[in-house]
Amino acid sequence: IDACQTNPEYCGFYPTVWPGWDSAMRPRHWRAVEDTHSFGPPWNPKKYQWIQSDTGALDGYQVPFVMNRARAELQLRELQKDRWIDKQTRQVKAIISVFNANVRLFAVVTLSIDFGETGQLAPDMQLRSLRLESFV
Repeated sequence: IDACQTNPEYCGFYPTVWPGWDSAMRPRHWRAVEDTHSFGPPWNPKKYQWIQSDTGALDGYQVPFVMNRARAELQLRELQKDRWIDKQTRQVKAIISVFNANVRLFAVVTLSIDFGETGQLAPDMQLRSLRLESFV
């Protein structure tokens, strides 16, 4: 990666150095170095495909989960086995849509974890709700 060079003295310890994560510079800088190639385990190297959204806010490798808990747990184990999260991962985001029919309330929960360049984790949660009666 051209954006961050390693001092030759440290190449034995840190053969690859990734640029820092800075949300302010992401649109300008990260688009140029962000890896969008398919990846996966050796037996299926194109298992995970890069998906580009219309707005750019949800660009990335997306994995839709099923509504069955046992199958979703199997999917999580498979992602772990495939090393879906690695040292190059900068963010994992889960977007969950729910509907409560008793009160006719629709909600979208967004859970995200940002992985900093020094190993810190920055969790975030957003909840957006909408009462459907307003539109009837």
